[in-house]
Amino acid sequence: MPLVHDIKNPKCKLLEIIFIDIDCRETRQELSRNGMKPVNKVLDAIKVRLIAMFYGIDIKYVVNELNNSAKLRKAFRFRSTLNYLELCEVFSRFNELQVLEFVLKRLNKEFKKNTRGNRKIIIDSTDIRFNKKNNRSAWSWGRGPPSFARPG
Repeated sequence: MPLVHDIKNPKCKLLEIIFIDIDCRETRQELSRNGMKPVNKVLDAIKVRLIAMFYGIDIKYVVNELNNSAKLRKAFRFRSTLNYLELCEVFSRFNELQVLEFVLKRLNKEFKKNTRGNRKIIIDSTDIRFNKKNNRSAWSWGRGPPSFARPG
């Protein structure tokens, strides 16, 4: 299954917004302040990880698809081809506290209170499962294992 960049896909739209923010100067400065260098390689590694997470595919597959398609590299804002081993090496250099500190600082700057008192928020849009079994007249809501209760 090839990696397809479809502008109508909500995942692609969200990734574009995220990548615009990731490519800004402030993000590069935060990476540099947290000792996450070389900044361009770290940004590429973050983008590849995000693409893999959003589409639920393997990182190595994402790298291969991006290297094979100049159109995908342009759509996802990559400047050049990628090397899988270099990207793995980039993430192995940083511990989880460095990454967490960077993410929290970046989110705090991005989602700070603006002048009118409105705030931007991040919403978890995880699918909610709803099951209705007609033969037992039972309902199930939520993320956990299905639980059935007879209407009473």
